Parts: sequence; structure tokens; C-alpha cells
Amino acid sequence: MDPVISPTIQLRKPIHPFAIILIIMAIVFCYVLCLFLLPPFGFAKSNPNGVYIDIKNGMSVRQVGQVLVNNKVISSPDAFVLLTSLLRNGNNISTGIYLFKSSVSIFEAEKRIINADYGIEAKKITFPEGFTNKQVAERLEANLPLFDKNVFLSLASTTEGYLYPETYFFSPNDTETVIYKKMIDTFKSETKDLASDFAQSKNTQNDIVIMASILEREVKSKEDKQIVSGILWNRIKNKMALQVDATLAYERDKDSYTLTSADLKDDSPYNTYTRRGLPPTAISNPGYDSIYAALNPTQNNYVYFLTDREGKVYYAKTYEEHLKNKAKYL
Repeated sequence: MDPVISPTIQLRKPIHPFAIILIIMAIVFCYVLCLFLLPPFGFAKSNPNGVYIDIKNGMSVRQVGQVLVNNKVISSPDAFVLLTSLLRNGNNISTGIYLFKSSVSIFEAEKRIINADYGIEAKKITFPEGFTNKQVAERLEANLPLFDKNVFLSLASTTEGYLYPETYFFSPNDTETVIYKKMIDTFKSETKDLASDFAQSKNTQNDIVIMASILEREVKSKEDKQIVSGILWNRIKNKMALQVDATLAYERDKDSYTLTSADLKDDSPYNTYTRRGLPPTAISNPGYDSIYAALNPTQNNYVYFLTDREGKVYYAKTYEEHLKNKAKYL
């Protein structure tokens, strides 16, 4: 009988504990690397037009990281804190408003916020001559997502007429105060060459701006503005009512053509039919030509004027002639 040969049993060598540690370390390293380098998913669905992140003064590094995570810009607030700590940038956070058009790695987010890389281009905004403060605020609100219209109108409450109409470039990082100051400063710089005219005028600067605001809303051409300026200053000098529709239209938030006879009879500080002199404030933000016309009226013998819907102005020396113009052109 042949001898029974037992099969050889080969036992695997046990994995060395050091190898296990290396494997764990490799897994952890890969996880951390992915955490730092890979942006999170779901950003585009949550923020199809990108997202503005407001990093406020006094926010901690963790609060910044949490805001970024809440908006799906990065994946982990802890990783953000760790990276910022390792790079010793905890005190170098740049406040302001950042635009993220997509989610990013924690490395990229940290780099942008430390270097004040806001990712925002200045917004070009044009304000036509004759805009009121309210219209200015509404246009700013429509173009700057974080702009507070009420804060701006509060700042500008006593300076109707001084928000100079111009094309500006504003960033969402510009506060309401910054925007307001820039528009006021532009008024000063753009009217600098009129300083001697202001100084020599018998009227205050505020009265001149009020008159300019009326001219801006009543007539269009530079020549007509100077003629109408002469008419209105003469009316004030002769203690006559100005009788312009634009002042009351401003108060009632209407245009001159929708004012009713009841509106014209209803007394108010802006009703220049029932009260003499200028209204208490400007009724628009006038441009250079209107300010120049208020300072340099054309002397004439006209007493009345009216403007048709096309902007053509008709003058009259008598009330009877004025009534004929109204019947013919309005």
C-alpha cells in the first residue's frame, strides 16, 4: 500500500503592523487630499447664477468657513480652519463681498479670501439727467444685489439735486455711503468751473440747484433752459407764482400730463400754483446745462411758457396768448 501523502498547507504571512499603519495613513492622506482639493457637488443647482458671500468684519475663521459651506462653495469648515491655521493666515482674512461662480477647493477659497480676490467686476450704471433720488436708488438696487435702497435714501434725504447724473462704475463691495459720497463728490468736481458764478449770484446755491432741478424737468434744450430760467427768476422777483407742473408732479409721483385740476387746487409746499417762490427742495438731480442755465438766465420779456409732449417750448408775453398756446399745443 502506498503511503498517504498529506497536502501541504501554506499559511499566509501575517501583515506587519507597520504596513497596516501605512495603509491607514495612505487612506487618511487621500481623504484629506480630496477634502482639500475637490470642490463639493450641488453648487450649480443651488446657485445657478453664482453666489455672493459677504465676509463681515469681526467674523472668525470658522464662521467664514461655515458661510462658505452653507453656500456649497467648499466642503468642510474644519478643513478650512485647519488650512488657514497651518498657513498662519487666521489674522489675514479680507472682509468684503465675494462672487463665487462655482464651488472651489478649500485651497482656492482660502487663497481668494486671504488675497481679497473678490471676483467681481465693477458694474456700469448710468443715471440720466433729471432722475430723482428715488429713481437713483431704484436703479442701484436693480444692479447691485446687496444694495439697501432705504439706507441710501436716508443718507440722501437732504441732498435731492446733488446726486450728479453721470455714468458710474460701482462694485457690490461699495457701501451705500461710498456710493452716495462718490455721487456728491462728482457734483462738486463737475461744477467746479461754475464756482465764480455761484459766488456772484444773488441766490443761494441751494436755490440755484432747486431752480436747475425744475428746468431739468420742464424743458430740454440748453437755450430753452436759459430762457425759462429768466422767466422763472423774474416771476420770483415780481412775487408771482411760478405755476410749473413739475414741482407738484414730483410730490404726487406723477408726470405733468397726468396732474388733475384737483391736484392743482390742492395746496402743498410743492404746489407752485397756490404758493409763491421755490419749492422746499429740488425735484430732480439736474445736469450741467440746467445748473448753468439757473446761474445764467436769458433776459427776456416772456411771462409764460408751456412744453408740449415732444419737448417743444412755446412762449407768451400775455396770459391771453398763453391760453391760445395751451388750446393749440396741449
